[in-house]
Amino acid sequence: MTGKMGLSVLSSQPTDPSLGVLHARLHLDDPKRIHYGSDDPVDGSVRLKFERNGMKGAPATELFGPLEVNLTLKGTMRFVSGNSAISDSSPQNESVFVNKTISLHTGPFRAAPGTEHDFPFSLNFPEHADAKHKTSVSAYQDAAGNWKFRQRLSDTTIEDLPPTLASKQKHAMVTSDMSIRYGLVLQVTMPGIDVRILTPVIEKEVLYDRPRVPPIAATTQSAQTTSFTQLLSVEHKSLLPPSDPHRTSSSRSLKSLFKSSPPLPKYAFNVSCTGIPQHIFIGQPITFPLRITPSSENSTTATTPPPEISLTHCTLSLIAHTHGRTTLASPSSEETHNTELLKEKPCDVIGFDSTTTAIRMGHIDVGTLSAVPSTFTHGDMRREYKLKIAIGLSCLGQNFHVTRMLGVVVHPPVIDLGDVGVEEEGEGNGVVLGMEEENVTPLPSYDAVVGGEGATPGYFEREPQMH
Repeated sequence: MTGKMGLSVLSSQPTDPSLGVLHARLHLDDPKRIHYGSDDPVDGSVRLKFERNGMKGAPATELFGPLEVNLTLKGTMRFVSGNSAISDSSPQNESVFVNKTISLHTGPFRAAPGTEHDFPFSLNFPEHADAKHKTSVSAYQDAAGNWKFRQRLSDTTIEDLPPTLASKQKHAMVTSDMSIRYGLVLQVTMPGIDVRILTPVIEKEVLYDRPRVPPIAATTQSAQTTSFTQLLSVEHKSLLPPSDPHRTSSSRSLKSLFKSSPPLPKYAFNVSCTGIPQHIFIGQPITFPLRITPSSENSTTATTPPPEISLTHCTLSLIAHTHGRTTLASPSSEETHNTELLKEKPCDVIGFDSTTTAIRMGHIDVGTLSAVPSTFTHGDMRREYKLKIAIGLSCLGQNFHVTRMLGVVVHPPVIDLGDVGVEEEGEGNGVVLGMEEENVTPLPSYDAVVGGEGATPGYFEREPQMH
């Protein structure tokens, strides 16, 4: 991932200094921490170290003079599509929505050769992105009949900060790369002092997501669920009455070639999932019931006991849909859509009984949701999610597959649950195509819900991960 500090290119002030070199480094106390909202500050320090000029004859003196140390938080939305070598250089593909500077030191500074000086900081994210202003031009005539033009402010838009995001996918021969990134930029100056100052020019990346959710709001949103039911049926000679000679003989299959035999009995049953959450929260477990019931109205035989139904597999996938425009500065530009399979996880079905009982019940245990960018819309970019539920069943030698794709809103953690760190995993950019969409009530936007995208994190874990 770009923006990490390592061996970086360094900027400089006056060349051939007579005093020496002042090295400036930026350190974060917890660089992998996700900061949720404006009340979750970024803590760290700036370290300065002065080294005297090693040239022969240079004076071994201390450094003294006025010093300014500033730190800037920069939020950037970036979109690159096609030939990155060409697209990267276009300013239309990058939009800065946060530019906040704080001063760590303004005043005198004294440093002996080889000494280090730390300037700690605690920087809060702003509550909103920088305001976007739209202007309009109007024309009018003055008293002499001359046309005049006047520019005025027509609209101001203030949006919440979007979460850190990285989404990359190949579409045929074209690569679509969308990202939202926050970085810290360090500026150190000593006006009028002949000293070389070395500062990293690569931004130090910090991770951000929206504020944590109050418990009351989370309880209300968790109550919003959806469900689905699918009717399945199986035809088999074992469903015939015990006295029917065709139940065990092979003559029935021979006669069926000439269509002289009545159809085989049919046993129908419903597969239902209820209480499927429409809102999920980082750090919270996900579970919902699975129920299999006979459908007498669709069956042609009343089999007692009913045939055994076995669960062969149950898998849940989290799929991200990221939308963005090819040119951020143009509302008429074409929108691109990335579809990424972020995680596919086999699930336990707790309490499911495959014995010959009329009703079989169990709970699908997905596990705990760990760090992933929350659902959002910001400007020309938005991130949405779907849960894919895939259930496999077997009955009388026949295999059945039930698949549903359901929309879900992903929220930050609930207040007081603790911090959830980022797990480094490989990129998951698998495209999921041709899956059945379930007709459910459209979900509200994230803003409406709360009242107002390198390495891909892990998404489903058995235990919350605390950092």
